Amino acid sequence: MRVSRSLRNSSLAAAILIPLVIQSTAIGSDHIRLGGHVPHKKISQSKHLGRLNARASISLAFALKPRDPEGLADFVKRVQDPADPQYGQFLSSAEFKDRFAPSDADVNQVLAYLSSKGITRTSVHSNNLVIDATAGAETVESAFQVELHEYQSKDGRHAYAPINEPDVSEEIATRLHGIAGLSSFRHSRPHIKKSSLLSEVNADGANSINSYMTPPKIKSAYGLSTAATAGNGETLALFELDGFQSSDIAKYATTFSITAPTINTILVDGASGSAGDNADEVTLDIELAMAASPGLSAINVYEGPNTDNGVLDTYSRIASDNSAKEVSTSWGAPEDTDTQSYLDSENTIFQQMAAQGQSVFAAAGDAGAYDDSENPGTLTVDDPSSQPYVTAVGGTTLTLSGTSYGSETSWGTSSESEGGGGGVSAVWSQPSWQTSLATVSSKGSNTRRMVPDVSLDANPNTGYSIYTGGAWYAIGGTSAAAPLWAAFMAQVNQARLNNSMSRIGFVNTSIYQLAQSSLASSCFHDISDGSTNLYFPAVSGYDLSTGWGSFKGAALISALSATLPPAAPTNVTTSGAAGTVTINWTASTNATSYSIYRSSSFSGPFVSIGSTAATSTTDVVGASGYYYYVVATNASGSSGASLKHAGAAPLATPGASSGLSSSETP
Repeated sequence: MRVSRSLRNSSLAAAILIPLVIQSTAIGSDHIRLGGHVPHKKISQSKHLGRLNARASISLAFALKPRDPEGLADFVKRVQDPADPQYGQFLSSAEFKDRFAPSDADVNQVLAYLSSKGITRTSVHSNNLVIDATAGAETVESAFQVELHEYQSKDGRHAYAPINEPDVSEEIATRLHGIAGLSSFRHSRPHIKKSSLLSEVNADGANSINSYMTPPKIKSAYGLSTAATAGNGETLALFELDGFQSSDIAKYATTFSITAPTINTILVDGASGSAGDNADEVTLDIELAMAASPGLSAINVYEGPNTDNGVLDTYSRIASDNSAKEVSTSWGAPEDTDTQSYLDSENTIFQQMAAQGQSVFAAAGDAGAYDDSENPGTLTVDDPSSQPYVTAVGGTTLTLSGTSYGSETSWGTSSESEGGGGGVSAVWSQPSWQTSLATVSSKGSNTRRMVPDVSLDANPNTGYSIYTGGAWYAIGGTSAAAPLWAAFMAQVNQARLNNSMSRIGFVNTSIYQLAQSSLASSCFHDISDGSTNLYFPAVSGYDLSTGWGSFKGAALISALSATLPPAAPTNVTTSGAAGTVTINWTASTNATSYSIYRSSSFSGPFVSIGSTAATSTTDVVGASGYYYYVVATNASGSSGASLKHAGAAPLATPGASSGLSSSETP
């Protein structure tokens, strides 16, 4: 059946009003409409310009599902959990392909289907997760029974998109996450804030570039000056959508006496490699990576086109190459403007990176809690920082004491509508490592993924001296914080290899465990002054403005390259009533002893009733009820407390018919 190229305005209006359909729907005995491809929100807010020219060339990326999605998710969870025997046993690219990637037979079946529809293959990624192809608009419409229309978005960009979901055979639908490139609305933004033009030397002889953060200040402020590591032997990857000038990098290195690492430029999907309008972003990322870790062996700069299929292809190339174990991306788009099929496709690639031991750090955005600038006042987070296999890096405002750390607060400048990205994902459910962290004061969620995970200085007014475009500038944005965290992780990996350990890989499980242990205050600057990122306040512990805060370099390197304190005990239960109460719990891996605490009131105070190496103890109590929690300990430190448990009848747990909710922690 051929798609008619005529469409009445009333038909278009009806199509625009259809709500986002994420699930695929059957349209016949052997055909499926693949859900999640129509960018309804962008279409509804854009000016319709008519049907897309039939001769327009369309580049597509067909994202395939992994062979064993449940098995992949389970593997990634286990390989990142310090308490699991499989911890750190990462896969090579070849092992990932053999174990989890779509089979060659699956790929060939998709290729045959595309060929039968007149779609020309251009490449198959080595991980078998992405097939690139091209065709004319009329061919694409006929192949997938869609109508492609042109629009002008709020920011003036011209884009095309389908007004209905693509049709594919049922057997192909079972193999595809989606088709990137059917819409060109997605346009990733660099999360950079360029401030003042700086003089290298002022008339009074003061070096004005030193008024902002320089390599020595970064190291001094964030505790890297005393670190015994510099990222030696590590290769760091930067995801980029523009090029850079080598002369800028050379000037920065010479100014600060840095021996620049080898800079490898990897061009994806025909990217030119030339420095364009967003070259400042690429330059910033390179210069800050080598500023924090001057011992890096190489920085691989992956440059692709700024399209949804270009972005997907570039991430896929980083995963397939698997040459860098630390990855930074400072580009993103509002999560609420992405299609579900695209987000799912991206997610699988980040899962591959996690399975291979690659740590991905993503800038959380520069508009505070309101990432969607086209819809002011809407609480939105940024993709890919909200992805569950990515470490989201938020922004702070740093005040120095001389050249050392003074204090830190949330970055949130209401007059400029700027701030560190953070909030609650509308797409992703809560990962296990974020369980029970939300509080009323933090305005968080106990069901959805929260952002950010960590932070670093990002306010352009307290930002970084960067040489770009032949001049010095003060630059900030979470674009600066992400590569610094990635470079920091290169030092962690160097220390771990020196200690005969595996690289750390996706680090969130370890960070969240450490931040809830007795070592938290020595490893993180906890920002808890009530300042906001324009909405979410910085509170004690985890918050959606600064995450766990910024790193205390040498101490956090040491903690992440040694045996961590144990996780809090789980499954605390009691039996018995007035008289003798038996308390039981599940063992915490690497724990050497447990301390048990009791109170006659849920709110405390709690007192220790003793320690044991076992996972059970007894307590003799009076007639009234009691509450208990347990803390695990080893040579590295103590865990956070377990959930409180009501231990002796007749006391009832406040706010519940029995037991305590999972959010009720000491």
